[in-house]
Amino acid sequence: GCIDTSPDIVEYLELNESLNFVAICKILDSHPDIDIEPLLEWKLKFLPLLVAWFEKAESCQGLGYVKESNETFQCRQLSAVYKFVRG
Repeated sequence: GCIDTSPDIVEYLELNESLNFVAICKILDSHPDIDIEPLLEWKLKFLPLLVAWFEKAESCQGLGYVKESNETFQCRQLSAVYKFVRG
């Protein structure tokens, strides 16, 4: 018979097929406050990568895979950069 699959799982399966940056979208969707503490050991050397990651992540939001306002996304981005710089 048919197996009923949760709509959330179906969404993730569709995401796997349609995007080349699936991991970023799933991280944003699953972690509202990204823990950057493991990255602090590289000090400011890692900051450009963090900024680039969030720039790439904007595509997830634009495609509707991350369900939050642009303002909320920008606050998450600013918060992560602030925590990183503050150490």
